[in-house]
Amino acid sequence: MSIIIGIDHGYYAIKTAHCSFPAGLTSYGEHEPYTRQGLLEFGGCFFVCGSGRQPIQRDKTANDNYYLLTLAAIAKEIRQRGLPPECSVRIAAGLPLTSFGRDKPKFREYLLRSKQPVNYKFEGVEYSITIEEVAVFPQGYAALMTEVGLLQDEPSIEDARKADPSTMPDFQLLCGGFPCQTFSIAGSRKGFGDPRGTLFFELARLAEARKPSYLLFENVPGLLSHDGGRTFATIINTLDRLGYGVEWQCLNSKDFGVPQSRNRVYIVGYLDERCRGKVFPFIETTGGSLIQTHGGHQGERVYSPEGLSCTLAANPGGFGGKTGLYEMGVPIKCATKTGYQLAQVGDSIDLSYATVNSRRGRVGKEIAHTLTTGCQQGTVDVCPVKNPIKSDPARNAARTGKPGAPMDNRKMAEEIVRLVGACHGHALVLFTSYRQMAEVRALTDGQWQYSTYQAWRNGGKIIQKFKESGNGVLFAAGSCWEGIDFPGDMVSLLIIPKLPFPIPDPVSDYERQKYPTLQEYIAVEIIPEMQKKLRQGFGRAIRTEQDSCVVAILDERASIGGKYHDAALAALPTCPTTEKIGDVQQFIREQKRPDYFL
Repeated sequence: MSIIIGIDHGYYAIKTAHCSFPAGLTSYGEHEPYTRQGLLEFGGCFFVCGSGRQPIQRDKTANDNYYLLTLAAIAKEIRQRGLPPECSVRIAAGLPLTSFGRDKPKFREYLLRSKQPVNYKFEGVEYSITIEEVAVFPQGYAALMTEVGLLQDEPSIEDARKADPSTMPDFQLLCGGFPCQTFSIAGSRKGFGDPRGTLFFELARLAEARKPSYLLFENVPGLLSHDGGRTFATIINTLDRLGYGVEWQCLNSKDFGVPQSRNRVYIVGYLDERCRGKVFPFIETTGGSLIQTHGGHQGERVYSPEGLSCTLAANPGGFGGKTGLYEMGVPIKCATKTGYQLAQVGDSIDLSYATVNSRRGRVGKEIAHTLTTGCQQGTVDVCPVKNPIKSDPARNAARTGKPGAPMDNRKMAEEIVRLVGACHGHALVLFTSYRQMAEVRALTDGQWQYSTYQAWRNGGKIIQKFKESGNGVLFAAGSCWEGIDFPGDMVSLLIIPKLPFPIPDPVSDYERQKYPTLQEYIAVEIIPEMQKKLRQGFGRAIRTEQDSCVVAILDERASIGGKYHDAALAALPTCPTTEKIGDVQQFIREQKRPDYFL
């Protein structure tokens, strides 16, 4: 019997079509551990699979871990399908997109290295597996492979920009989800000015060359409104020029039986005019909604498990930004069949003997236990969570209170208060993070007499109120770095708390692989991008030769002797610099007219 098994070899988890388990692996050598769960016996040694995760490493073939995890995944999948433990297998292996092209040949040989059949024991069952073939695909695709025929001559293209239409097999449907960050209101909205945005034209190139009968594209709803609708008009006109009829509609996955709220615009193209008017609109839905129990910023909101999940995201902010936080209750040890009771918000908890499970009735459902003088009752409440980031000690200081950060939020707020006072308001504070903007804004509350505004996404009305205030203070991020004019003395103090380095994403991870060292990648790609963004922010304050403004960069990496001091100054016009607040006050007094101070 020959079967195909798709396996995604992730750092966090190993995934197949029917099972998923953590990618951790513990070696016990020749000593058999006490547990049988996840126990793999191979080559005379014992390993426990499924505890923890793999360290992030450039080369997954550097040790035996992923080979051993592959054997465990094959055993789990065979058992799940009810197949015999002696069979032939074709593996569809999944690698991250950023390393797919580089590691594809090596990873194939890595999984084919043993003599066939491979004999091992997993969770007490003996297996004899013949690995006939290994095909490597990008992660997320491999685990869906369930038919052997799908592996035959399967085409794979590392970079859509290098796709040669003449080498592609015949196809009738072209699907594409060109990157959405450049059109999303959560991003910088550069549109076709961002290399990721131009990938649509690669899809158009393929469609023009091969003329498939149907097109299906997907993106964020912000695509419709980007650049006043002109970006979407370009897309529609391009497809129309290629001879396609086009229809589109915004659809939310929650309305079609999927337990997640994910609103997207779907674009369908067709060559057969008989399809016109028969694709959209979809009007029958299953309904459903999110049930939010606790508000807050992104990553802090808590939802009820009885509703839908929030939109899943790859690079969000906040502790629960990727999947959302859900109110599941707190397990409290007690003498029940399960060994615990779930305590929800508002329930009381008997704190006596908290570490044992020999007592009953420790959780009172929305009632208090008998009150005593011993204060041995507690209750469940929800509070904000701060999220330490292992790779960024400077940001951790603001979350954990540990010393060593160049400038935490509290110190940053104190510096902003001093600068606003020295410049008599008229301030724009440009952040690179909405979360940090909110935290610092809260720390400055009530520290000056000037009207204060906070612009979130789509904050046009707030920005207009700031303009009308005359001497107000505006906290902003996102799109306020570019495209918004503040004429005259409206912004006479521009504060940039952090240098605007680009946020890593799959595209930048791929670009990183082109450079031999991280330092060269930062010098060639990252610093110029930061300088470009810094110039855009500078342009919010200085637009003409008559404008005068104090520009304060609070990031200590840009201070004298800082790592990026020279790079930051090189991005801006030549001007006097200082680190003294007295120089700032004198500059404002000399440059501004008397009515400025009213």
